[in-house]
Amino acid sequence: MNGIIPAYNMVMVTCKVKSTPISVKKLYPKADLVVSNARASAIDLVQNFNVNDEKTRVIYNPIDLERIDAIEPKDHFFDEEYINLVTVGRLQIVKNQKFIIDAVVPFKKVRLYIFGEGELRADLEEQIKQLGLQDRVFLMGFEKNPFQYLKNANLFIFGSLHEGFPNVLMEAMCCGLPILTTNCKSDPDEIMELQEEKKDDIMITDYGILTPVGDLELMRKGLTYCLEHPEYLERCRIRVKERIQDFKREPILQAYTDIILSQ
Repeated sequence: MNGIIPAYNMVMVTCKVKSTPISVKKLYPKADLVVSNARASAIDLVQNFNVNDEKTRVIYNPIDLERIDAIEPKDHFFDEEYINLVTVGRLQIVKNQKFIIDAVVPFKKVRLYIFGEGELRADLEEQIKQLGLQDRVFLMGFEKNPFQYLKNANLFIFGSLHEGFPNVLMEAMCCGLPILTTNCKSDPDEIMELQEEKKDDIMITDYGILTPVGDLELMRKGLTYCLEHPEYLERCRIRVKERIQDFKREPILQAYTDIILSQ
């Protein structure tokens, strides 16, 4: 090779790419290797961006389990007379906190804690006031350490319209929380190992429940199932801690190293 190292072009995809510029559609197929953070993203590349299936690899986003495990829970914060739900995310349309607030309206023994800040705060405050939920729905603002709250909550709820890769679900699972989430694109179903997608019913997994995006009735049905089956939630608490091991930081970093060194 006369001392010259040939160029090797690798692309890392951290989200679905349908909304990216058209130029990407020309560049991705030219890469020697495209690494996606989920199978759904890799399939999207093959089907919509003319990427060779043999040139794609999937490596999940890593999570620092040791750091989260070391965080002490915030004891005595939640009222044990209620089922305490937590969600985390910027207050914006795509995260759909309005939908989650509407979902909890009929459940008098449920409290919802929304962590995050954003442009929709005033709108959500008005919604909470109009629904008379001031004593059951709380806007907690930005919290740099939400894990201390997650570890003592009963359920993580998520209503997003779409995601790149929902790291917040993995963080909730790391805290031992069962999940109730919309099956938004992309990848809650992959993280939760959904076996069969349903468009007209809730989808029960070993780690929690998925519901179709934007379906208020089915989100409430999923929440009802969780409330009526506490033994299911306890099983989920065990299984999410097992599942999250698949996203440990060190093996994932090693996978990237192995790919680079193998070329």
